Amino acid sequence: MQSDIEFRRAPVEADEKRGVLVGRAVPYADTIELSPGVFERFDVGAFSKQANARDHYGRVKLLYGHDHTQVPLGRAVALEERADGLWAEYQVN
Repeated sequence: MQSDIEFRRAPVEADEKRGVLVGRAVPYADTIELSPGVFERFDVGAFSKQANARDHYGRVKLLYGHDHTQVPLGRAVALEERADGLWAEYQVN
């Protein structure tokens, strides 16, 4: 099965002593064409419920290439909505 997932790069900060990665997980206001004629866009507030549900952060997995068949690289320990997107802090396994 061929994957048509678009991979983009984003700056990530690493704290090796704490074993965490911090970066923007989802950009806001970017319209992306998933396939011909099918578009995706996230607006400010799209993740407000998740960002405020601190007891459920661990359900947000850090995956390599969206591959759900592999062991997650880590799990979220913090989520924060900012003007430019959803930011996440992940504890790396």
